[in-house]
Amino acid sequence: MLKKIVIITIIAIAALATSVSAADMTQTGQATGVFLKVAPDARFVGMGDAGAAASQGVSALYYNPAGLVNVQDYEAMFTHSEWLADVKFEYLAVSFPMSDMAQLALSFTYFGYPEMEVTTITEPDGTGATFSASDTAIGLTYARRLLKTVDFGITGKVVSMKIWDMTANAVAMDAGVKYHTPIKGLTAALSIANFGTKPKFEGGQLDKVLSYIEDASSGDAEDYEYTFGQYTEDHELPMALRVGFMYTPYVTDEMTTAIAVDFYNPVDNSEQLNLGGEFGYNVSEEFHVAARGGYRMATVADSIDATYSFGGGLQYMTAGLGIGVDYAYNGYDKLEETHLFTLKLRF
Repeated sequence: MLKKIVIITIIAIAALATSVSAADMTQTGQATGVFLKVAPDARFVGMGDAGAAASQGVSALYYNPAGLVNVQDYEAMFTHSEWLADVKFEYLAVSFPMSDMAQLALSFTYFGYPEMEVTTITEPDGTGATFSASDTAIGLTYARRLLKTVDFGITGKVVSMKIWDMTANAVAMDAGVKYHTPIKGLTAALSIANFGTKPKFEGGQLDKVLSYIEDASSGDAEDYEYTFGQYTEDHELPMALRVGFMYTPYVTDEMTTAIAVDFYNPVDNSEQLNLGGEFGYNVSEEFHVAARGGYRMATVADSIDATYSFGGGLQYMTAGLGIGVDYAYNGYDKLEETHLFTLKLRF
């Protein structure tokens, strides 16, 4: 029975993945809720976003929820970033072990945009008033080890976007599987992200009926009054497929090395090949340091996604408590760089 569940799960995720690969690429740049594409963990951002197979524990919620079950402890993670164009990015996640075979997690994502001036047709330089915008997502994740070598995870999330007094809401799902292959140190993974409903902005300013009076220029002609409403169209969320591999060629009591590769196929942009590596060194039984680097190769030359990244981390483990700090630098060809800081607790 369990094997049948595994087979059905893999088929279902593969079917969703096929829908991403077959999507009409004329949708490039047309998805909404693109804040969902921003990775929240400095460790794997530093590794070029190659996290489908490599991520574990609470770090896996973004890349592949199946990885949550690989750590059987309570974990908490907080990330802060001053992102592009003065956007503030905050992320919080906590995980709870349910058993030796299952984990549960909660996550919260927030994007806060700087205040902007209100402009109108008659006052294009600004009215003196300002408005703000924000995006949030709240997720609940369940992960379970289905077989000795197969893990499965699924996330349900509520997405909300607000511009001034207008809002758009959606519900979405992430799902993934991990396979610990017979080859020592090699893990394969498949995940799908942001499969859900189409959000549409409503309310507030969109509910107002606008009117415009055109003065007659001469003669007995009458003035004309035009009355019209406003509406927006719905758009897809940034659904994406990840196929990933991680290989740990060298592991000792003092040093670890990891190489990760992800094929990333978003519905609203070009495909990417993400490459990353990590070198870790145990300074002592309690203190661990790591250095990381990554590179993203897009299939479209004028992609504005980050192309290279690097970072590092420090981890201190005591009896019953672990504290980790990670940093990542994202370099862009056409945009300013971004910096990401992540704090992790394990207890």
